[in-house]
Amino acid sequence: MTRTCRPRWWSFCFTVVCLGLAPLACRSPRGEVPAPSTATPPPEMPASGPTDAGGGPAADAGSDVPSVDSAGDAGRGIDTTTDAAEPEDVRERSLDQVVETPPSLFPSSAMVRERSEPPNGERERRGELVVTARCGGSFCVDGLKDLGTGRDIIPLSLNADERRILAAPGALQRAVKLVSVDERHVSVYLGETEFSGGAHANNTLECATYSRRDGRRVKLSEVVPRAKAKALLQEAVSKMESFQEVHLLPGYRFRPDGFLLDERAGEVRLCAARAVSSEGTVLEVTLPL
Repeated sequence: MTRTCRPRWWSFCFTVVCLGLAPLACRSPRGEVPAPSTATPPPEMPASGPTDAGGGPAADAGSDVPSVDSAGDAGRGIDTTTDAAEPEDVRERSLDQVVETPPSLFPSSAMVRERSEPPNGERERRGELVVTARCGGSFCVDGLKDLGTGRDIIPLSLNADERRILAAPGALQRAVKLVSVDERHVSVYLGETEFSGGAHANNTLECATYSRRDGRRVKLSEVVPRAKAKALLQEAVSKMESFQEVHLLPGYRFRPDGFLLDERAGEVRLCAARAVSSEGTVLEVTLPL
């Protein structure tokens, strides 16, 4: 039997009727109630297409097109470098890589710090060539002696510039490091760290080759024909400029007597230094003779 709604039942009946009609309001045009969706809505994509984590275009899962990934592409043999390729026979070398020096307890701009004089006065020996040393209160200098000829190729005495630095008053460390020795020539690194009143140290590094016959510092054109020396210099300049472009380095320049000769290996290293520098670095370009 149907029960009518009395006034005191009106609120209850209204609720029952509304709950009964709610499913009808949600039915589709075909009379089916759609199941609630559990799918996560897809993220919005930019107009240019989807991107991967690195910001480049992402590959479709079913596509044969590989993704653009600089780190991964390098391992797959894909060239990701810039147009300027770094020459493999050019390197930057600094004074603190050449000379062993005591560690500093505090940050220091000095690449060669205070050293002591060896007990026998010799830092290094190679055949008849010996790197000698002499140290005083605020200086320590290395020299180069040829025991075969008895000649001091680099004397232990202070030169005019070094005496001026110490008179400032200042401090000085001069270092010599053997690179190659043969019957006719000896090649070395020459380095210096000096304080002459400024807040920071001045560091210099250069390459030098000496004649064992007379002890002179020689030019490249004295050990190879002049035309060959000119061709080597032009090739070195070209390689150095490519290296500078890759590393965004400032201006370096070669000097005629700034090179390391290794006749046994059949190669020469031309060294370029900063035009005005206190950083103690050179650019080395290795070329076959």
